[in-house]
Amino acid sequence: MFSFSLSPSPSIPRHCYSSSTSLVLLFVSRALSCSSSTSTHVKKNLSLLLQGPLSPPHLLQIHARVLRFGVDQDNLIATRLIGRHSTRLALRVFSLLRNPNIFPFNATIRILAETGLFPHAFSLFKTLKIWSLSPNDFTFLFPSQGLLSL
Repeated sequence: MFSFSLSPSPSIPRHCYSSSTSLVLLFVSRALSCSSSTSTHVKKNLSLLLQGPLSPPHLLQIHARVLRFGVDQDNLIATRLIGRHSTRLALRVFSLLRNPNIFPFNATIRILAETGLFPHAFSLFKTLKIWSLSPNDFTFLFPSQGLLSL
């Protein structure tokens, strides 16, 4: 992640970053924590961070920011988290959503189908129908790929 080294001024530590992702994460994290920005601004910044390449520790840092700023119930943020996390954490993010729309459902069904958990993907698809959400083309794509691979 980062390390401290001595700078010309001994009272100011210098950060040595291993990648540009770390630098971007630090910049956005500071901007989020220092500003009195609106919820929309916070969501936009976090959403942008979740689109780029992330190491697992950086993803967990962003997820912590999502929780800290209280945007964990936002469907777009949740969908992006689901798409980036391991299956176990993706299911946890999904299960904590109070009112998921079609996008978190699709992302979770995709994760389950990609990891070979087809019965769980079909079960979640049935739940989608019970919640009276209308499936779209992407909803059908991943379970059907599971059927083709059997």
